[in-house]
Amino acid sequence: MRNYHRLTLAEREVVALHYHSGMSIRNISRRLGRSPSTISRELSRNRTGFYYVPVTANNKARRRCYRNPRKLVKDPHLRRAVLRGLRQEWSPAQISARLREQYPAKEFMRVCAETIYTY
Repeated sequence: MRNYHRLTLAEREVVALHYHSGMSIRNISRRLGRSPSTISRELSRNRTGFYYVPVTANNKARRRCYRNPRKLVKDPHLRRAVLRGLRQEWSPAQISARLREQYPAKEFMRVCAETIYTY
């Protein structure tokens, strides 16, 4: 599985140039070495009508990114539970499974192992 990297402003400028010249999403994606679905999502999220402005798109993407704080940063109770598991030398997968067992009805107390690894 390839790691996901957000589109850069330079890539968004290339998308805009080719999109407005009439190039297909598949051809744009080939030029950038990105998935066609990445380009399609980018255009659908950040286009105004039929017009795509790369600087505006970049600003919108950054606002969306910062609008949703990371789960472990946002919730001190969940963070304490994860840190307690790490201090007991549990793996992130064990912590995730344990939280799911301890709080079956509380969705906000669930966290995947990957989130713990990145924290």
